Amino acid sequence: MNRAIGLERSERGAEQYWNDFKRETACAFYGRRLYELMSAYWPTANKAPDATPLIVDFARIWRDMPKVVFSRTLDPSTGIPISSAATRSRW
Repeated sequence: MNRAIGLERSERGAEQYWNDFKRETACAFYGRRLYELMSAYWPTANKAPDATPLIVDFARIWRDMPKVVFSRTLDPSTGIPISSAATRSRW
């Protein structure tokens, strides 16, 4: 499995719309895998030499947003701030 987020070039209007939408979002809900992908990139994305203003803006939005992660296996000692972790029971 490719564990990279496939970021493709999109129109600036769509990127700005997404930033505005996420800015108004009270909390983000993630499964463990998506959270691990996002947390590997966005906490420092604004420091990349090729970071666009939209990337810098979204990185700040992402870092500041409370996150809830649903997982049975996420290691809480990663040091990455999570607002809450919920355990999914097996069906």
